[in-house]
Amino acid sequence: MTSELNPSYELRKSRWGARSVCTLVTLTPFWGTAFGDDKNKLLPSSEPLKTEGSSHQARILPQSSEVGLEIAYLFPPARPAVGLSYSRPLGPMRLSLRLHGSWTSLSKTFSEAAQESSYANRLSAANGQLRELSLSVPEVSYTFRDRYFLAIAPILRGTDCVATYSTVNENSLQFESAGLSIGVHAIVGLRTGKKFKIELASGIQLPITSIGTAGLNYTQASGNSKPDFSDQELESILNSLQPYAKELSEGFTLQFGVRGLWEI
Repeated sequence: MTSELNPSYELRKSRWGARSVCTLVTLTPFWGTAFGDDKNKLLPSSEPLKTEGSSHQARILPQSSEVGLEIAYLFPPARPAVGLSYSRPLGPMRLSLRLHGSWTSLSKTFSEAAQESSYANRLSAANGQLRELSLSVPEVSYTFRDRYFLAIAPILRGTDCVATYSTVNENSLQFESAGLSIGVHAIVGLRTGKKFKIELASGIQLPITSIGTAGLNYTQASGNSKPDFSDQELESILNSLQPYAKELSEGFTLQFGVRGLWEI
């Protein structure tokens, strides 16, 4: 016997926008004075004047791109993360793309939740995990005092949570949730090095708009004809787990990490 509930829920939404104003003012004065003497020879008009050391035209040399590998620690929930990045330096500024992925076990969290519930006597074990993928693009950072930097970017974050319970009758109860959020990612840190750079940084992810779904599947695999849970009880379990799934998608995340940057 298999009973399945797969309701969907919509997480809170809010509108947000960003205004950016960029003003560039260029003022180039030209001031020249020409004088001559009747006794001096005039050069033919076909021959250009040559003066040594008079070339002061500023040249904007192309700067190398950079690829980065990052190891970070995210909280909450506490979990390690690995990131890849691509950057294009533009003077003191830098345009970047960051991709982060993280995974952690939530077995302890869901086991404690089961023990505190009114269904603790019907559940024997629990296993859970959280997978997350986030993309920050475009990330704009500004370097000051040659080593400190401040970066900000819009972020797209996807979360996937799966928790599986075993019942005392050896049946399976599985909770699944998926969320997608859009927000802001801000980072401050220290950068050092020349060709190879090291960044030590901390930041915060603030979701602003998010949506998600959650479902609960109960599978009766044992020969016992009586199910472990009624339909009303399954609905109650789902309602108690949905707020946790929403928090995983909507909650803020603190980040601490170190990143290596290589010029290419």
